[in-house]
Amino acid sequence: MKIKFYFIITLALVTLTQCKSRKKTSKTETSVTIFNLQRNTLNIWQPIGPFHSPNPLAVKGEWSPHGNGRFMCVNVHPNNANEIIIGHATSGIFKTTDGGKTWHQKLNFEYATGIFKIIRFNKDKNHLMACSGMDIGNSRQYGFGLFESFDNGETWIRNFLQYNPEEYNLDQSRDIAFINLKSDEKLISITTNKIFISGDFGKQWNKVLDTKYDLKTISVNPYNENEIFVSGNGVLKSIDGGKSWQDITLTIGNQYANGSNLNQRINILFSQKNKGFVYVFVQASINVLLYGSSSDIATIKTINSNPGIIPNKSRQASAVYYNAKTNQESLFIGTTRLFRSDDGGQSFNIISSPVMGDINNIHDDINGLTFSDNNLYCATDGGIDFSADNGQTWQSLTDHSNNLNTSLIFGFDYNPTSDLLMCGTQDNGIFKYQNQQWNCFNLYGDGGRCVGMGDSFAFSCGFAQMNYLSNDGGKSWSYHHAGNERTGFEFRMYFHKKKSMFFLANMHLYKQEKNKRFEIITSQLQSDRFIKALWVNPDDENEIWIAKDDPTWGGTLKNKLFHTLDGGDNWTDYTENLPILLWRSVTDISVNNLGEIAVTIDGFDKNGTPLNKVYISTDNGQSFKNVSDGLPNLPNNCIIHINNQWICGNNAGVYELKYDKWEKLSTNFPPSIVTELKYFEKDKILIASTFGRGLWAIRY
Repeated sequence: MKIKFYFIITLALVTLTQCKSRKKTSKTETSVTIFNLQRNTLNIWQPIGPFHSPNPLAVKGEWSPHGNGRFMCVNVHPNNANEIIIGHATSGIFKTTDGGKTWHQKLNFEYATGIFKIIRFNKDKNHLMACSGMDIGNSRQYGFGLFESFDNGETWIRNFLQYNPEEYNLDQSRDIAFINLKSDEKLISITTNKIFISGDFGKQWNKVLDTKYDLKTISVNPYNENEIFVSGNGVLKSIDGGKSWQDITLTIGNQYANGSNLNQRINILFSQKNKGFVYVFVQASINVLLYGSSSDIATIKTINSNPGIIPNKSRQASAVYYNAKTNQESLFIGTTRLFRSDDGGQSFNIISSPVMGDINNIHDDINGLTFSDNNLYCATDGGIDFSADNGQTWQSLTDHSNNLNTSLIFGFDYNPTSDLLMCGTQDNGIFKYQNQQWNCFNLYGDGGRCVGMGDSFAFSCGFAQMNYLSNDGGKSWSYHHAGNERTGFEFRMYFHKKKSMFFLANMHLYKQEKNKRFEIITSQLQSDRFIKALWVNPDDENEIWIAKDDPTWGGTLKNKLFHTLDGGDNWTDYTENLPILLWRSVTDISVNNLGEIAVTIDGFDKNGTPLNKVYISTDNGQSFKNVSDGLPNLPNNCIIHINNQWICGNNAGVYELKYDKWEKLSTNFPPSIVTELKYFEKDKILIASTFGRGLWAIRY
């Protein structure tokens, strides 16, 4: 018997299809039913899930989008392999003490933040540091500096090296390393384009360099602490422990006839077999691997001008492993897939695959690699995997875990008639929740927003930057895209229930009446910017608001905010009535039953200046009032009006407007990027999707 939605969002007994060389097991997950929410006088937020990687629908031999979010780094306790700390791209730090069976979020910070690197001090194993930065694939990437733990990762505080995002200052902490490996006193840390040195265990930091380069990684000579390389789209070298730096980008570029190219990505690894030698892997117009003495970079030579590694400049991780017994050194380089060389870089073999059932089945996009006790740990856009045999076979640490609610969801929709919820995720395709169970469809790629199409099993979903339609709850899909634009994963859609009319926004806005072709309704408008926000009057399909992406940065106030009352025959440009659009973009539009128009604004404001997060018009868009008091200085992403209240979602959670001031809506909601809010009137349930903590619900 099928359980309706208001009895689910629940404790689920789920039989998990194991996708490696494991036996089938079953797990019990703890969540909360809508039934309990209805009787919960506290009305606190409750997680819907998914709480692990949903069961993949792919069969053996098919590509599978399995996974539960983008992870960036791994740190394993040197004395206990079951105790592991991992960093997520947007949702902070998670820890397991039982080898990945259960995970717990450990970074108690008020805003959403990702973690790029975690290091553990050698003398005091309970002392850790972590680099914060958001990896969300758009212009809103930023960080808050370093976090520090003195109790083995149970609690975290902000280190002295910290900063708050603001306009024109969106640094990320990219990497941190020990300079002297024996005493732990000296550390080096890099942000997007700055280098910092500490000589007192990270208590105080000294900025030693500002650079034009986009910095990514640090490489310290394990035999000479004075020799350090910092690389990204350029390479800087220090021979005095980080006090001074030399730009050697051109020197390296001349070795492979590329010169200085700011579109390249360079990584440097020290050989463990040959003291004082380095591997230099370059992704530019070609991939190339160089090798030579670290002390004389001008003499390094190209050893492989075509290593066969899949190029991916946004994803590059590497590691070296030396087996003293066999005198063999293995070089690992991860981009989209993971590659290994056992002959000094002369040749590479691919050792990862997204194909279900393969022994080397791990998710694509390699973000972090680390060795611990001869095991190789790999952080990917799908989770954390480890190999005990140098990458020949892999086991997941996150696929079948409890409590790991870390999916990056763009948007969702739910139909109570079929008890079917659909959501689109970054990295892991399209998920569905039905009959108390999560599944992911065999659609390999990034999902997008999802919209119910009237029929109980019909959904329109973004996938691979285009749009697809399923009329049977995801059993089959058909191409359902308007135009030839591929404008990202967040393009807006709306289904008008009264008229059975579907709207899809790319560079233009299209509508489709039932059983008819798509019709463009913004042909008279410029198509140089994609449509970022869309509102259609649920009672009148001819009234539409749209907002276009990207600010004009001081140009003319026009072509950003439009309104039509006749279905697109005539559009009125309202941009000049909202001057903030000179340097900001609208992320969402909503109109309430009183005709008040609310817009949310992206970006950051200069610290100490008035906030520009939400604007509301009470005169049909002729003027807008800034209503941002109480909100944090973070991008605002979505807004709706329910029960006579405005509710918005930003990069810290969900807020409601009370007496012209915003307050957090209830408790228990994790600090996370809220991507969409939808209210289901029949059940009195508000659901929020997040970019990194799955779905959450509250009775409202």
